[in-house]
Amino acid sequence: MNIKKATRSTAIATLIAISLVACASVEPNAPLRSASEGLGVRNDLLNPPSAGMDVQTTTEDSGRWWLSLANDELNALVEEAEARNKGVHANVLAVEQARALFSERRWDAFPRGGVAAGMSRQRLSGPDVDPFGGDVRGPTRELAQADLSATWEIDLFGRNKARRAISEGALDIAGADLLASRALLQAQVVSAWTQWRATSEQMQILGEEIEAAELALSVQQKRVDAGIDDQRSVDGPTALLAERRALRSETEARNAIARSALAVLRGRTPGDDGLLVPDDEPLPIPPSIDSLAGSEGLLIRRPDVVRAKAAYKQSVGAAALASAAFLPELRLDFSGGVLQRPGGLDLSSAGRWAAGGILQWNPLDWARLRAQARAAGAQSEAAFVALEATVLEAVKDAEDRVSDAKASVSMLSQASVTAERTAQSFRVARARHAAGLDGRLALVDAKLAMGETDRALLDAKASSIAAYARAHLALATWQPSHDTGLPMR
Repeated sequence: MNIKKATRSTAIATLIAISLVACASVEPNAPLRSASEGLGVRNDLLNPPSAGMDVQTTTEDSGRWWLSLANDELNALVEEAEARNKGVHANVLAVEQARALFSERRWDAFPRGGVAAGMSRQRLSGPDVDPFGGDVRGPTRELAQADLSATWEIDLFGRNKARRAISEGALDIAGADLLASRALLQAQVVSAWTQWRATSEQMQILGEEIEAAELALSVQQKRVDAGIDDQRSVDGPTALLAERRALRSETEARNAIARSALAVLRGRTPGDDGLLVPDDEPLPIPPSIDSLAGSEGLLIRRPDVVRAKAAYKQSVGAAALASAAFLPELRLDFSGGVLQRPGGLDLSSAGRWAAGGILQWNPLDWARLRAQARAAGAQSEAAFVALEATVLEAVKDAEDRVSDAKASVSMLSQASVTAERTAQSFRVARARHAAGLDGRLALVDAKLAMGETDRALLDAKASSIAAYARAHLALATWQPSHDTGLPMR
């Protein structure tokens, strides 16, 4: 079975697994419809045909897929970008914030309370002392007090668990954003590095082509000066030289853009590229797309799917919370303390306390609560539909990226064959020129043709590497198969 079929079966399993996990995140007795009842799941999704992942696997670390390109320079750039990129660092801090808020929700199941202490000096007015209007001056007194209060909401109907599910969804969304930023950063570094290396090699080739074009123009001009050819014969070499110089300027601009992109991705200013110098290794050829490691958890680890799943989990928690609003709330309260004059503390008379419970029920608000419950239910259904659409879109994106990667491999193969043929033609032309069979112009033409196909081969390599990176990004193979990549709770 190929990658496309495996990805479709993974989408079906992903929808079912996500639905079960999201529903299990709230109170089991909450009045919610299941994923198969009322949330728009089709029978063919609930009862998928049995299918396995018949995909070739490799021993490469799929979590660090760029290592398969076997370039130390690229590995160092990716590591530096992961350590210094500002966007990734901002998402790390967002995860820390979401984790702290989720940790706060854990304490909702425990009592809340506090202590207070104070001292005051008071003087009562005349009416406070003698309400019948006597001309009496109120006494002055000093009071010291200390109080302890506690309240505990008894969670009988899963309100706290629903709130935790909402907070957990927010944490998962922050984690998905972090995963997306890291994966995108890796792909962007590889793409920028590929463009920089390809344009650097193309600039060298164009320099050789410009020298050959200048030689051709010089030879042709000498033939015109000798009266062998007409002046119009110089127009072709002149235009060819101008074209190559323009291509070199364009390539230099693309090279500068790639260098600036690499600097920014690594947390540097555009002018501070770390003295990038291309190594002597040629631009690598990416491995075959068939070597991508297959896993049934590919789709569920994609950040967009994780984000949609978290939004559905939040909507399920909100629906459970809205349904629990119809039920009574039970709260236990306790307060105690002392109130006495300073220095005259007598616990037998200064101590005070109160304890009791409150059962609150709001039947008069049922119309409003029913409207809120319907809204929450509709939001939950919409979130599930959005989740289903996200999974299906992920399947399509994965299939498209795999197809693009395979097409780029085919184009690279054709470009390699063409480059080899033109190189062979150049060797033949050089041998014929050395033997005196052909003139210098024939050798220059062969040199220019070889340079053009060599540049086309570099473009094909760069496109193939970019397609290979996009395929890894779409299939989420940049995460180790044993780790979902989600932040720790």
